[in-house]
Amino acid sequence: NIEFICVENPFSDGITFVVNAALIDVISINKNGIKANISICTNGTIYNEKVCNLLRLSNQIQFSFDGTSKVQNRHRPFANGESTFQIVSTNIRRIKKDFPHLSISVRTTVSDYSVDEMPRFVEYLSEIGVKHVAFEPLIVTGRAVSNTSLSMPDLTLFAKSFIEAQKVGIDKNVDVSCSASAVYRKSSFCGA
Repeated sequence: NIEFICVENPFSDGITFVVNAALIDVISINKNGIKANISICTNGTIYNEKVCNLLRLSNQIQFSFDGTSKVQNRHRPFANGESTFQIVSTNIRRIKKDFPHLSISVRTTVSDYSVDEMPRFVEYLSEIGVKHVAFEPLIVTGRAVSNTSLSMPDLTLFAKSFIEAQKVGIDKNVDVSCSASAVYRKSSFCGA
């Protein structure tokens, strides 16, 4: 029987999320010198002492960061409509400087609005020191259902822009991936 508990999410303004009690045990074990692999996913809009305490115990952090300023501010504005681009960029730089042990990556949702920006965004990420970005096409689910201003990108355009982004990544030493670009050399998906 797995227990779930609510804890305060340090990456939001008081919103809670459900965490498996086993994670709390892993964090406790980690404090006692036994290393566990702890990864964090965040929108990157908050950087405070609670976040720092969690980052000290972590190995990896992935930012949901959707692109250049015009893209990020359209895809992921604050609830009041204000922009998030500069805050997320600043927090990535700060975390990279303050926690050099962390592996930092970015996960980017690509819409019809942002599909042409992928190569330019890889250039920007290289400037702020990010070494991995995963691009995924927007799927109309969750917030995308009610936000009709964004649509799934044309997949042919996505593929072309992704290839260009990979070329920029090779030039700038940024690993550029997409779940559709993974090559599995197994006889079955799960490896059984």
